[in-house]
Amino acid sequence: MSIKYKIALLFVALVTLIVAIGSLSVYFFSVKERQDTFRIRLKNRALSTARVYAGSDDGNLSMLRRMDTTAVSSLYEKCISIVRDNNVSDYMYAENPGDSLVLSKDV
Repeated sequence: MSIKYKIALLFVALVTLIVAIGSLSVYFFSVKERQDTFRIRLKNRALSTARVYAGSDDGNLSMLRRMDTTAVSSLYEKCISIVRDNNVSDYMYAENPGDSLVLSKDV
C-alpha cells in the first residue's frame, strides 16, 4: 500500500472519529437538557398545585379542579394526588379515567 493511501485512510479514520465524538456529545447533552426541563416543569406544576391547595382554607377544591381540567397539557397523561399524612386522599385528578395513582403507606 502506498503512502498516499495510508495518509488518506488515516485522515478518513480521524475525521470519522471526530464527527462521531461530536455527534454523541450533542446527543447526550440534549438528552440531559430535556430531562432537566421536564423536572423543572414537573416541580413548577407541583408547587402551583400546592399553593392553590394551601390557599383553599374551606376545603373547596373547585379552583384546583378547574385549573387541572382547563390547563394546557404541558404534562401529558398527568395524574395529580394530594394525600394527607394519615394516607387519606384529599384530592385526585387523572387526565385518563381509571389512570389514577394509588399510593401505598410506604410511599
